[in-house]
Amino acid sequence: MKKIAILCASILVISGCSYLAPQPIQTDPTENVGDNTSTKEASVDTPAEKDVEDAEIIISTVAPGDTVTSPVAVKGKALGTWFFEGTLPVQMEDSKGDLIGMAPAHALDDWMTEDYVRFEADLTFKPAGDTSGTIIIKNDNPSGMKEHEKVHKIKVKFADTEESSDKTKEPSKDDLELIGGDTDEHGCIGPAGYIWCESKQKCLRVWEEPCEEETATVTEEDIKSAFSKKYPDWNMDEMEIEIVDDMGKHASGGIREKGSEIGGGYWFAAKTTDGWIIAADGNGSIFCEDINLYNFPADMIAECIDGNGQIVERTESF
Repeated sequence: MKKIAILCASILVISGCSYLAPQPIQTDPTENVGDNTSTKEASVDTPAEKDVEDAEIIISTVAPGDTVTSPVAVKGKALGTWFFEGTLPVQMEDSKGDLIGMAPAHALDDWMTEDYVRFEADLTFKPAGDTSGTIIIKNDNPSGMKEHEKVHKIKVKFADTEESSDKTKEPSKDDLELIGGDTDEHGCIGPAGYIWCESKQKCLRVWEEPCEEETATVTEEDIKSAFSKKYPDWNMDEMEIEIVDDMGKHASGGIREKGSEIGGGYWFAAKTTDGWIIAADGNGSIFCEDINLYNFPADMIAECIDGNGQIVERTESF
């Protein structure tokens, strides 16, 4: 599930005005994504499951070459210097280096220390037909300075999704006969939970496959316009928008300044009667009060922070 880290921003100067812009994870395209290496010599280059005393970060739930499915649990421990406000960013890139998922890792211990701090994150991603990718964990670097950046990479394989897809295939006549029960005029077995979906022209069970077809509706210009409404001082011609997830009435992705080497941040948008709006953005925690008004699905935003500063696991849209 998706979890979001605490805001840390770099100062952008656009149109003569200074303002804070969100920071996403930025990786060096010249680095070998197959290596667990860091921009700092002290970082770990050993298998993730091996506990090494001089390693700055150790991952216990996934190792290089593992086959993973979404969401993948990323748990381990890192020196307290990797955290800012108790979080550090985690993301998944596909084999081409494109961002396909992001989440925050939350500290499970007091992070104000130079010793190890346990953390965990549920990283949701969409492979889109790719067979491999890279989990990237970075220190939360509020300075935005490249020399202070550390990165840990784990190259993984994606599980074949064909088996899970079979669960939502329309059943054959023989399958339905085994279940038993009466069929309606479309041949759907009601006692087995199947109904006729007009838009998809087939029998289905709504808890396995929604009848309503979610079509891609958001564009880069939609998101730029939404940001302009939220931040009138921003020069959107200087920004790059990336759309990671489009679920019809809800979308998410990344934003960064063009040519920036220190990145930008995430955004979550909702489609309303007044057009698309930016409900949450940055590279920090998502607050429940910001997203609950827009019924974001739980599989897009897995958790949020309530008014008491507590993490709320979102099992359904609010």
